[in-house]
Formats: sequence, structure tokens, C-alpha cells
Amino acid sequence: RELFFLDKLKSEIEFIIKTINEQLEYSELDKSMYEEKIYIDKSNDIKVTFMGIIDKIIYDDIDDKTIVSIIDYKTGNPHININDTIYGIEMQLPIYIYLVKKSDKFSNVYIAGFYLQKVLNNEISRDNKHSYEKLKKDNLKLQGYSNEDVNILRYFDSSYMDSNIIKSLKTSSKGFYAYSKVLDNNKIDKLVSIVDDKIDSAINDILDGKFDINPKRIGKINKGCEFCKYKDICFMNEKDIVTLSEYKDISFLENK
Repeated sequence: RELFFLDKLKSEIEFIIKTINEQLEYSELDKSMYEEKIYIDKSNDIKVTFMGIIDKIIYDDIDDKTIVSIIDYKTGNPHININDTIYGIEMQLPIYIYLVKKSDKFSNVYIAGFYLQKVLNNEISRDNKHSYEKLKKDNLKLQGYSNEDVNILRYFDSSYMDSNIIKSLKTSSKGFYAYSKVLDNNKIDKLVSIVDDKIDSAINDILDGKFDINPKRIGKINKGCEFCKYKDICFMNEKDIVTLSEYKDISFLENK
């Protein structure tokens, strides 16, 4: 029985690798980094270094730009949502953008996109219109946000008009469909600015010894305690919870 599951896992991994290699055929970005550690030194009275590890960075130097796409691998059924980034929540991919944009490893960075890619997920809903192999390949499509500037995006995904590698990315004669997750360069830079501010705020709180119990509630969900392992020994009670306005979109990225 163990050999059966090992053979099945091996077959699944081979399929994932094959599909990812097929996806790369649509990209003109020829350079890559894997599990790349990036360190950013912050200017404080006390030296503080911020570090992150990015699963995959695909990039290339084109004309005077470094065009970059960021991918983070996930098992299970991941969901990407940057609506709460304004509050310092759901920050992983925005932090990766910040690291790449601020790193001295790259210069004049333009982000083609930032994505999650789920692997080892066998929850495939079959239908009568597509083969099982097609459904599995669709399940491995990238989930995330793309640059709405097609002169940047096309270097990462030449099929962007009806993408073969990015989920729900498609254009019409009028531009991207409403369900396509796209951002312009200004909004991407605004994300970087928000991350920078949140990191500085966290550093200052740590240096000041400020560790208030104040989990954030957005809508009906207590985000601060959602995955906490220490609820039984925490002194948090209802009056400590900070209720925040729920953003249904990313309007906070609009320049004011």
C-alpha cells in the first residue's frame, strides 16, 4: 500500500513539473531564482534587517528595465486577497514585491505579476466538457495579480489575451475582462509603500516594547486569532478586539 501511494505521489510530481515547464514556454523571462533570501537593512537608531525567502523569482533585463514575476507555491487550496493589505494583513506576496523592488540584486524593477501556484491538490471537480488532464492543468494555473501594462506582462505571459498559465486572465477589444485581476504600476508601487510603512511601524513597536493584545476583526472574522494556537492561554477578551472597516475592493490603492 505504501508503494502504491509513493508511486502515485511520484506520478503527481512528474505531472506538476511537466505542466510548470509547459507554462514557462509562454515566458520570455529567462533568468530565475529559487528560495531566494533577500535582506533589506532598515534605517533606525538600532540596525534592523528585514528578511524574506521567495519561492520563485522569474526575471530578465529588457532594455532599461528588470521585469520580474513572483511565484509562491502552496499546497491545499490557497486563496489570494490583497483587500486587507491596508491593515497589514494578507501581506505575504506584497512583502515579496517590496523585497524585490528594494533589493540591490535588481535595478529599475517592473513587476509583471505576483501569484500563488497550488501543488499537490487532488480536489478536482470533473465535468463533461474537459478531459481530466485538462482539468488538472487548469488547477495548476497561477492565481494572483498581473500588470495591466501589456508591454510588461507579455514578457512573462505571451498568451495573456486568453491566458494559458494565469487563472481568469483574458482580454477583449475593450481591454481586460472585469474578472481579471490586474494592477497598474502606480498601484503596485502603492503596495510597496504600504508594506514599507507597516514594517517600520512593527519595528518601532518592537523597539518600544509595545506588544498590545489587540487582534483585528474585519467583517465577522477575527483575523488576529483565526489561526492562533494559544487561544486557551491568552488573556484576550472581546473588548480587546479592534473592528476594522471591510474593503470589498482595492480602492485604497488609488492615488489621492
